[in-house]
Amino acid sequence: MMPSCPNCLNNSRVAQHCFRDNHFGRLIVSLDTTYYTISRRYICYECQDQTKRKKKQLEKTAADLHFTGELEEDDISYTFMPWDNRIMHLYKHGRGEHFPAFLTWRAGLDKKVMRMLPPLTDGGFRLDRISKMLCELHSLAYDNARLLHEYEIKRRKANAVCELPTYESLGDFNDKKRWRGTVPTASYLDHARKLYHATTKDYLDKAMKQQGADSLHWDASYKEAKHLCRYRGSSIYHGLVTATNELGEIRIQFHVYSDSHEQMKSALTAFKSTTNCFGLTAPRLFFTDNPAQDRKFYLEQLPSLAEQQKIFDNLSAVSEPTSALPGYDFRKLKVKVVRHANETNEAVNAMMELMVGKRIGLDAEWEIIRGTAGRQVGRSKVNTIQIAYRDTNHDVTVIIVRTERMTSLPNRLKSLLVGSSIKIAGNKVSADLIKIGVDFDVAEIKSVDQKSRVNVFNLGMVAKHRGLVTNAAHVSLMYLAKVLLHIRLDKDLQTSGFSGESLTQDQLRYIAVDGAVSLEAFEEMEEMPDVIKHLEMEDLTLNKKVDIVPMTGNPSDRAAVARVLDTAPVTCPAGVAPSSGRGTLVEAGDGCAVVKIEKIYSPSFVIPGYKRTGATKDGVPLKDLSCSNIVVPLAFLRGHNKFYNCAPSQNNITRPAPNADPPVGNEDPAEQAAEQVRQAAEQVSELADNGKSVVSDERSDPLDNDNEQDDLTDWNTYVANEFDDLMSGLDSKSIKLLQAAIFSTDEALEGRDPLRCPELGRCLTPDEITNRYSSVLGDIYHAMSRTRVPIKHEAKKAYFAALKNAFLIWNPEKLEKLKSKLREEGKTDNEIEAMMYYNSRLFQDCVERHAPAPKILYYRVRAVYKLFGNIKDSFTGKPLFNKEAWKKANNILEEILLGFYSDPPGFNFYNTRLDNGVPMTNKYGMVLIDCWRGTNRTEGYHKNLKVSFGGWHMGAEASGVTLDTRNHRHNTAVSIKRRPDYPKTGHFNGWVTEQLQNLYFENHGTVLYPGFRNTSDYISTHESFGTIALQSEALHNAVLERCKELGGDFNLTRDQQYLANAVGSPLPYLPFACKEENQKFAEMILSAESPLDDAKAAMVWTKFVDGVNIMPKFDSHIRSHRVKFDRNQRVRQCVDNMKSGQALLDEVNDLIRPRDATTEMDVAAEVAPVDNSATTNHQVPMPPQIGLSHT
Repeated sequence: MMPSCPNCLNNSRVAQHCFRDNHFGRLIVSLDTTYYTISRRYICYECQDQTKRKKKQLEKTAADLHFTGELEEDDISYTFMPWDNRIMHLYKHGRGEHFPAFLTWRAGLDKKVMRMLPPLTDGGFRLDRISKMLCELHSLAYDNARLLHEYEIKRRKANAVCELPTYESLGDFNDKKRWRGTVPTASYLDHARKLYHATTKDYLDKAMKQQGADSLHWDASYKEAKHLCRYRGSSIYHGLVTATNELGEIRIQFHVYSDSHEQMKSALTAFKSTTNCFGLTAPRLFFTDNPAQDRKFYLEQLPSLAEQQKIFDNLSAVSEPTSALPGYDFRKLKVKVVRHANETNEAVNAMMELMVGKRIGLDAEWEIIRGTAGRQVGRSKVNTIQIAYRDTNHDVTVIIVRTERMTSLPNRLKSLLVGSSIKIAGNKVSADLIKIGVDFDVAEIKSVDQKSRVNVFNLGMVAKHRGLVTNAAHVSLMYLAKVLLHIRLDKDLQTSGFSGESLTQDQLRYIAVDGAVSLEAFEEMEEMPDVIKHLEMEDLTLNKKVDIVPMTGNPSDRAAVARVLDTAPVTCPAGVAPSSGRGTLVEAGDGCAVVKIEKIYSPSFVIPGYKRTGATKDGVPLKDLSCSNIVVPLAFLRGHNKFYNCAPSQNNITRPAPNADPPVGNEDPAEQAAEQVRQAAEQVSELADNGKSVVSDERSDPLDNDNEQDDLTDWNTYVANEFDDLMSGLDSKSIKLLQAAIFSTDEALEGRDPLRCPELGRCLTPDEITNRYSSVLGDIYHAMSRTRVPIKHEAKKAYFAALKNAFLIWNPEKLEKLKSKLREEGKTDNEIEAMMYYNSRLFQDCVERHAPAPKILYYRVRAVYKLFGNIKDSFTGKPLFNKEAWKKANNILEEILLGFYSDPPGFNFYNTRLDNGVPMTNKYGMVLIDCWRGTNRTEGYHKNLKVSFGGWHMGAEASGVTLDTRNHRHNTAVSIKRRPDYPKTGHFNGWVTEQLQNLYFENHGTVLYPGFRNTSDYISTHESFGTIALQSEALHNAVLERCKELGGDFNLTRDQQYLANAVGSPLPYLPFACKEENQKFAEMILSAESPLDDAKAAMVWTKFVDGVNIMPKFDSHIRSHRVKFDRNQRVRQCVDNMKSGQALLDEVNDLIRPRDATTEMDVAAEVAPVDNSATTNHQVPMPPQIGLSHT
């Protein structure tokens, strides 16, 4: 098998050539030994002939034109080595992957060593330490080999027959002919690491670009950047800007020289372009630590934020809550209530006779029994089972079985639930069946995994297969009713009791509608195509609408919509040719279909089977094929998902199509808060006073992971429940007036100010506050820390605890559930409250918190400022707030009114922690969660960079390699933790996983890792990371013009060349770093054309650039150096002015000085005692240093 030529990527005319004459083999260093790779060179006669033909043609053209100068020929080498990195992937059946080494120019490292470098360097190991570690392993292997050799000599000496006259030793460690103890230096390891990183750079960048971002969490770090990208001892950049998405994956990262918004435009422009090309979600929220200053800039740069802001502004303008959808028409339902076994059996028999479609909707209700103060004290068995079916008149009938007094299930009902002939559908219906089986001791149910039954359909999983959601674990019946049936499902009676002799009319309506909606939603989804299932040829009909999606990735990442045509051959568009064969016609062979593109979502999505004319690489993006009919493999086709509009959002729900009904439940008008808070407070008060048992259909059964609460909680109904414990410092009258003000009751009309505080100004009334929401949000913890307080003030800790509880409100149901668990462990209420305030990690890991609307948050935070601001420390007598702190507090209150710290409606700021795709739970059985509100995750990433970079400095290219490695490993770990279907392979080499996935699909026809997206499905974009182009187009053109004047041939260092390539310039843009540049800067200032504008000054500076000592500058370089230059001149002037005074000081110091140093030392020796026990004869000698050869 001949290797392929690295130029033409073909081996049809490749033959053996000769051996190298400068060295015959490559030395390869492994973990504890060395070996050689030896091979002859190969020649490609096709490329040789092309080179000769081009040379003859060039000579003929030169002769015709009478050209006598030197001809420049293409530098194409048609001889090559078989281990060339460019052709390893071309060996058949993956044989290139078995090559054991990664090669540099004349040596190489074993792949085991190369695979160790990323995790070690990412963990903070310096390359010199790795070199020493390899040296130690090689030395130990050498000594072990010598031991075996000497033992062999001893054995032979003991054997008279084998005895030889002389025995040679193994040789020295550095003996090239015997042991060859060569160990790579840190410099060589760094060189090999950079070369290896270049082979994976494209994959790493595309993998980061594929991470969608429904929200961006922006942070600039100036501490970690001090260790990055050093040039002549100074930092090339002063800041590292990173933006993560809602999962915590890094999506944007680049270096900046200053915090100017101007330097962020190019990164955001490239981000928008990639988002459009890949068909990803445009961000709807943006978190920053300075929303007041950043809001205008980011709204201008990201149109999706501006669109979301318009939605929020429209919500704020609504005065009355309106419902866009009608409720379920209960009058069309037929309801049958049965209480006894005979009645139930008859009803089930009648249902089986009249049923159409062999499907039922199933739901069950049981009670969560709570005692005093709402504590959970037990759980009842299932007391109601609802069965909905469609009869011969196509009407929906609901049978309500009251099972409260039953000890076992009626026979016909049992047969229905355990049989396999009827489809059983419902939201989390497997959990309902498990509960029924346990409560009524149904062995046939308990012994079978209900999720694996072929006739049991959890609506969440069905919705996922139909493209309605991306995660089936958190689908609510309300959402399915809205998007499928276009109705509003009321859940007001969700916590109502369903026990007793009879049900009220409202209760009957509630449980009957739940069963009916389960059935009708399932019927709607059965008519929809399965967007996860691969289509077969028999599934394709003429004009059938299909989606083009990645072959092995998530089907919700739709690339385009198309219609199926007949199988006639199609013509390639201009500039495109078939991958195989000749001509311009492409035929749809086995496993392919001809389609017409109707709409493109991902212009960069690659369609196989095509190539650009003259190119060798397979694959052309959709944007170049959209004007014609194309042939697409069936593996890329799925049934059309009419609910898809763009990539899945962070709320799990696929964005509705433009013609779909608007979302319901996102409205949050200001006037709605008063009544909601009053009702919530009355309910809590009534339960606490009367000690009644509360019943609920809450799915809290630990037997099933899907058994969660049916619908998302509307936190606005709990925004002011008794104002927590932070109000304990106010008297009851003030609390009453404050509540009256917020609830807009008549008591607020007395004109009194319940939170009067001179330092904070007048307290606004509720009528003066509008619930405004912002798409550019601030970080709550940054807001809390802006009011600087004394470190050792005795009220500091209590103040921050109260302020945190003012900004964030716990989910009351989950909070009480956790408290109940803690009480069962024996903890008192006081101990639990102390944990919440001062050690709240346990609570934060499983209980959500909500930042209320401005109309509520303003008063909560103001109350904390009033309560704690003037508290004096008993030791120092100083108040907690000084004048500056009061000023900051006023600013924060103003930002609260702008909606910078309130959770916008329609967003859930929590992810579920996953372990192999399964939600993790704590020891109390509560699901663990992570909050993505604010910029904490991004800041945490920046702080963790000190592990990878340590305290030492790195050059520009080494910094880029380390950052790319850190980012990829970080994103992979986060995806495993928070993406439900992301594979946990145990390593971070995603390119290996992608290769395995493609080969597995080719061999078996199934997707190995459904949650893993291939980077090869998309062409790359111009977006880059780390060192990016910050210069304006005008400055870039001016530098290019200057480089042409200088000849364009510059002797740059490797780091300088790396920086130049990163910004797309012949020369790197570097800060002022030498005397020559300082002098030229002074000349520029004194010149008549010296402008004051930094951008123009950077343009003028290009005239001084020489490519040796003087390099181009960014606008920010000029701006920063102006300040530095001015400061240096003032310091120099100050020193000159002080020369006369310094001369006097030198004269005084010369007069007032100690005696001669030698005399003073002699006196000290006479006075010092002599220790006769220590002599030079008794000193312990140091062991000799072992010298090892390093190359």
